[in-house]
Amino acid sequence: MSDKRAFFKLDVGYLMNPKVSAVLAESPLAVLLHIEAIAYSAQHLTDGVAPLALVQRIVGATQDDAELLFKRGLLIDRHDGDIEVRDYLEHQRSAAEAKDAEAKAKKAARARWSAPVDAPSDASSIPSSSASSSASGMPREKREREIDSAPRRRSKRLLPSDWAPNDKHRDMATSKGVDVTVEAARLRNWAEANDARYVDWDAMFRNWLDKARPAAAPAPSRAPLKTAADLRREREAGEA
Repeated sequence: MSDKRAFFKLDVGYLMNPKVSAVLAESPLAVLLHIEAIAYSAQHLTDGVAPLALVQRIVGATQDDAELLFKRGLLIDRHDGDIEVRDYLEHQRSAAEAKDAEAKAKKAARARWSAPVDAPSDASSIPSSSASSSASGMPREKREREIDSAPRRRSKRLLPSDWAPNDKHRDMATSKGVDVTVEAARLRNWAEANDARYVDWDAMFRNWLDKARPAAAPAPSRAPLKTAADLRREREAGEA
């Protein structure tokens, strides 16, 4: 999706401009006020005009900051509550240019969405000599073969009640050291509990087996630890 936000141009050497750098030395907020005036105009398509009180409030600037920009020739006081960015149209696109670009973009989008879908022509409405060709010039027989051979989208489905592991599954389970019957039962329980739907359940079970791990071998039993009384009795029996 294209970016619909408004943008404006700012020279990479903006802060090095003699007028801007002089303002920057006295009040960084005044420079920010100048930038906001440009941004406001680009957003609202006012060709460089902005309400002074609003842009001041946005950046936290004061009337002294505005006066500094008037003095350095970066802003023009229109004496009606608005200010004007000097030479705005020399660096930014005008409102007319912006609206024209937007109209062209909408027209191009409508053209893309309304483009006719390439479909076989109606043989009854064209001469018989050209009935074997489609609108694109491809022979109808060839197009029909391609349509027949094209992959069809398969819908997802629940695990069939009669589904069972196949030979490949059993071989895979053997190589992994897992019980294919146990894993198939686990898959069915999981699928029913989660209302799972897949296009290819055989492929799903192969992935399932690939992640399966053999059951851990039971730990060897250990003889119970002997107590002090046991050891004493054994010692007394040996001395007898």
